Amino acid sequence: MTKASTFEEARAHLENQVFDIAILDIMGVNGHELLEPAIKKNVIAPMVTAHALSPEQTVTSFRKGAAVFVPKEKMGSMEIFLNDVLEAKEKGHSLWGQAGWLL
Repeated sequence: MTKASTFEEARAHLENQVFDIAILDIMGVNGHELLEPAIKKNVIAPMVTAHALSPEQTVTSFRKGAAVFVPKEKMGSMEIFLNDVLEAKEKGHSLWGQAGWLL
């Protein structure tokens, strides 16, 4: 597992390493800006936030290519969630249509 506590550190990891999944924190390291390098490298990028799901943040995450938008209070289910993400990718499905259990 690789962690980053700053935007610059996270961007450097994305640019210089190979990842299957990068969990991006919207507020912590400006995750929306990290979506571009993640998507370019075909990295699955779920977005997490401590704030309530807002329509604006959800739409922005979707349009920029995030795998899904996850509230941090659901992080306890992350192992199950990541398995669902990988299974959806393998089958060519979008998790956005199956994300109701996150709410």
